[in-house]
Amino acid sequence: MVPYEPFGERVTMIQVKNNGLSVQRRGGPYVLIGLLLCLVTTGCGQKGMPRFVQEGPVPQIKDAQAEVLPRGVEITWTMPDEVAAKKKGKFYQFVIQKAEVPWDHCRDCPATFQDKQVIDPLKPEPAYKQGKRFSLIDSNISKDHAYRYQIAIRTEQGRILSVSNGMSVKVLAPPAAPTKVVAATDKQGIMVRWQKPPKEQGGTAHQAQLKYTLERSPSGKETKWESISPVPIDGLEFLDSAVASEQNYDYRVSSVLVVDGTNIRGEPAVFKQARAPDTVTPPPPQSVWVVPSKGHLEVHWLESEGKVQGYHVYRRQGQDITRLTANPVSRPPFADQGARKNETYFYAVSAVSPGAESREGLLSKWTEIRNVFF
Repeated sequence: MVPYEPFGERVTMIQVKNNGLSVQRRGGPYVLIGLLLCLVTTGCGQKGMPRFVQEGPVPQIKDAQAEVLPRGVEITWTMPDEVAAKKKGKFYQFVIQKAEVPWDHCRDCPATFQDKQVIDPLKPEPAYKQGKRFSLIDSNISKDHAYRYQIAIRTEQGRILSVSNGMSVKVLAPPAAPTKVVAATDKQGIMVRWQKPPKEQGGTAHQAQLKYTLERSPSGKETKWESISPVPIDGLEFLDSAVASEQNYDYRVSSVLVVDGTNIRGEPAVFKQARAPDTVTPPPPQSVWVVPSKGHLEVHWLESEGKVQGYHVYRRQGQDITRLTANPVSRPPFADQGARKNETYFYAVSAVSPGAESREGLLSKWTEIRNVFF
């Protein structure tokens, strides 16, 4: 029982019974109307902003990585298919978020992040983009400090849709470069060998294990370095079989310290002009992505280095793998007209060597997409 007195007209008692109203004495009409509106509407007196409607799956970065280099912390990630499908405007943005944490701070403990850089996927500067892979150097760091990074995807209106996995790093002095790097032609590719840096320069502080990363570039194209060691190498040699027949390559090898899960990479040692044999099959495309189109899925890829007759496109659903191309296609994209609605597919591409005795090379990495039609 609540006494109520609106606009100077007194209502003795208003009582709510079984979702109804019982008024013991008539008051002003505005009272009854207002109370009825409160009962028939949800959250009386509360107004919310219009809800954002996301078309299709929410884009999510799942493979963000951070590594300490001599010039800063390098952050790398792969552009989700949903972002790659946007060809016009700048509907999606990448936001690099950073937090400084105590040296012994646990990786899963809360941290206060701040926005440090906004990246437009169509105009990624100051980030570097190769295929669907992005990288950004954060030079605003200090030695013997620890940081945590994450990457948010947001709309151009500022609404955050998802946040990537967290990346924690500890900044230490980088190790010295390996010595005596050589690369020689092998029947199955190019064999690269090197030796450990001198002990007095080895960077063995903190009792970390010294490992190595390997990068390759077509000779004369130093701006196209790509990693060919997905994880740091324990040994002192590496057989590179993903090379194009009779092509020349440059290699660089870097020492890596692994400290509490952080890769700390030093300056590289370089070897130039290693020639691939004429017996190897073409390397697979380094990057494959799929874009939804009008009634079908378009498979795109970066063309392989060297002489290539064409490419075969494969689709996997569950355990079933189907080659979609009867004959090699000369260049991307390839339209998969047989993809069904609301099904999840994986795609891969291989390269075929030229000549009468053409040979098909290895498959690229599989790329996943759910075929959602709007």
